[in-house]
Amino acid sequence: MTSSAAVAPSAGSRTHQIPMRREVRREIRLLLRWPLLAGAAALIVLPSAVTLLFVVRSYVLVDGFDLYGLIQSGVVPLLFPLLAAAVAAVPFSAELRHRYLAATRTRIEVRRYLLAKAVAAAVVTFVVFAVATAAPMLIAFEVAPRAGWVTFDPTTWVDPPPLTGRQTFTQAFAVGPWAYALLYSGWVGLNAVLYALVPLLLLTVVRNAVVALTAPFLAYHVSSFVVAVAGLEQFSPASTVFPFNLTQQPLWTVLVPFTVLLLITVGLALRVSRTAPDNHALS
Repeated sequence: MTSSAAVAPSAGSRTHQIPMRREVRREIRLLLRWPLLAGAAALIVLPSAVTLLFVVRSYVLVDGFDLYGLIQSGVVPLLFPLLAAAVAAVPFSAELRHRYLAATRTRIEVRRYLLAKAVAAAVVTFVVFAVATAAPMLIAFEVAPRAGWVTFDPTTWVDPPPLTGRQTFTQAFAVGPWAYALLYSGWVGLNAVLYALVPLLLLTVVRNAVVALTAPFLAYHVSSFVVAVAGLEQFSPASTVFPFNLTQQPLWTVLVPFTVLLLITVGLALRVSRTAPDNHALS
């Protein structure tokens, strides 16, 4: 005779579902340890400090935006994808190497775990790079000239374009300096998020961690070189994030490489989500 009573699954046969918000907060706390905090502080402080101490004396600067462009044209644009990867992908690589996920499967399903990782990585990366982009702006426009660390000479530029026509994104100065600060720092933060997520996702697809972590960096420079040789530097992944080497371009041009990178990120995310339960790298 068939029993009508339903058999409840045992507690050990199912994964305890931790609320996603709590898991994301936990992942953010794991990221906010002294290596990241020290690295973020260096990213925020060092470009301005190095420029003011060693670089600015070799230049005659017109105004605060001239100084800001000089600060933002240093080493950060060269290492941008690697710096973004260092926020979350490098710690995630260490977790995979030590098979940390095998110990967490009893408390959280693997897709939820990866989603929490990605959301935490996106939040922390955006904040770090947005602040690191906005802080030099404050230094260049307010702190450095008021403290006497730099002297501007507007007469050295004969018939300069208005600030709103100087470079890409300076169109926002028509609204106010705060609009440029919000627009441009947000733009760098968004790009940093994608350059952080791509290597994080690649780590679950590519067995070689070095390849996964450095592939976006190589693609960033190779594609920038290719479009420059083709005479299409306005679509360079590097120049659309850090446009200080170009004259002003229409704002839509920066969306071309960004859209390509976004599609790559979404494609990787869909593949990882589909294959996660059977992915040996995550077990």
